[in-house]
Amino acid sequence: MNSPNPSLQTFIDALERRLVEMSTEEIRQSLLQHAHTLQNSDRAAFLAIFEHNRQTNQQQSSNVTWPVDSHPLLEEIDAFVDRIASGEYFDGFEWDHESYQERSFGDESWVLEFDEFLSEAHEAFLNGQLGLARAAFQRLLHALSLDDDVETFCGPESAMDMVGFNLAEAQACYLRAVYETTPAEERAAGLAKEWFVLPELDADVSLDSLRQSRGQKLPELEQFLPEWINVLHSLDRDSPIARELLPEAAELAGGLNGLRDLARGSGIDQGEYYLRWVQALRRAERQGEAIEAAHEALSMLDHDRPMRALIAEELAVLSKDNGVHVVAARRAAWRADPNLLRLIRLHEAAAQLSQASETMADELAALGTQRALDNPGNGLRAVLLVLAGRVDDAATILIQSTGLTDRSLRDVVVPYLLISGCAGPQHPQWLSTGLKNFLNVVDRSFLWGLVGSYGSTVPPLSELFLAQINKQNADQDILSRRLEIAVQAIEHDVDVIVSSTARDQYVRAARLLTYCGEALILANRPEASVVLLQKWKTRYSRHSAFQRELTAAVEETVLFTG
Repeated sequence: MNSPNPSLQTFIDALERRLVEMSTEEIRQSLLQHAHTLQNSDRAAFLAIFEHNRQTNQQQSSNVTWPVDSHPLLEEIDAFVDRIASGEYFDGFEWDHESYQERSFGDESWVLEFDEFLSEAHEAFLNGQLGLARAAFQRLLHALSLDDDVETFCGPESAMDMVGFNLAEAQACYLRAVYETTPAEERAAGLAKEWFVLPELDADVSLDSLRQSRGQKLPELEQFLPEWINVLHSLDRDSPIARELLPEAAELAGGLNGLRDLARGSGIDQGEYYLRWVQALRRAERQGEAIEAAHEALSMLDHDRPMRALIAEELAVLSKDNGVHVVAARRAAWRADPNLLRLIRLHEAAAQLSQASETMADELAALGTQRALDNPGNGLRAVLLVLAGRVDDAATILIQSTGLTDRSLRDVVVPYLLISGCAGPQHPQWLSTGLKNFLNVVDRSFLWGLVGSYGSTVPPLSELFLAQINKQNADQDILSRRLEIAVQAIEHDVDVIVSSTARDQYVRAARLLTYCGEALILANRPEASVVLLQKWKTRYSRHSAFQRELTAAVEETVLFTG
């Protein structure tokens, strides 16, 4: 499978740093240790590295002749591609019992041949035969498009995933060869023409990738960049490749000021370019300028709410030494494009100023324009209500909901109401209950949004909810009402599961009923707990599979057996 590896220049730089740090004896010992691990077939090639061959070690000048009319390597590649296109390696489609899917079977030796040809093209590239390398890489990279046709490649994965050679490096070498073999006056247009028809990869290929492919600067780069920028501006702006290449070119041509001018002068993708400018300033540790650029961007981007949110998040990071400014930036990000991650970050920032509840209340009051929260089924409004201390308003939304279709809403509100209603965390037996795990449901409901952009994680929602419950100050009637609403919602869910004989949900249904029983015991209502469980033992007495799961869940619950 094609996997990410360091570019040639990155690898050489890292190797040189390590060799400089080692003594001669350490290098000798490392080489001998590596030699002991070699297979017999690899030993001669390893020894050949140390042969003093002046001709091999001489720096060869690049051969940039283009086009290359003929060469044995190209003839072999053409014959190979013809074999793929004619279906020589393909036998047919069959069911794969290992991957549990239908896939193509055949002679997978094409992978070894493809990798070998890519290696030969790469060797020609490193030896300065750039015209030959261009022609070879072009044939091979374009051949990957044959995978769109049936009866060509075969194997358990796509052709690009099965090739072992690093395709991002192959593309970088090919485009570097195109760059150097194209006349200067045609270079920008010619490079774009070849670049934008290549297969899209997970790894980004950039001008810097082209530079690193040979470890030498791109020749005539200063003269190339202005025309390159003009060409990129003229291309389809829906292309993610063009959107990546344009800011890179602007920065190479004009540094941080080039990014600034791109952001200010763009009518399309302006938010994205402002973000790149702010991020570049932050990386350059020009914090004051980055903050000013972020504020400028926010003043310009009322129409682009998702990008406005991303820039506000940058501003929050830049303002980390000023809590008030962090809260303002987090609020701007949340209001521009609401999601749970941004809400928790806002809550966390406000909590540092002991203003969490007030800040959440302010956001509730400002919900008029927040269309992302109009649908109560998404659960986000309920989270905000709970964090603002308006738990019973969240309970009202739950009562008005349409049942199991509002899954995320129920996964937020029901665990909170059940645990709040019994004041479980204050009970001495809380840690011995299964109920303590019920609050984790709220984290699973929003798992997609809890990883931060800068490598850190925010507090889980369950942790914030637990803190809220621990400091709650509600009278007993309110708590009893919360408990009643939660139990009714759970019983409704269990009824739907069992009546529809959804056997894969029986374990969950039984566990939910034991949570209700535990909550009633913690609320000092043990008789009600017994009544509830007995009701469900008799209600669906003929559903033996469900009854087995309910009996097992009860037997595993300490509060029922202890």
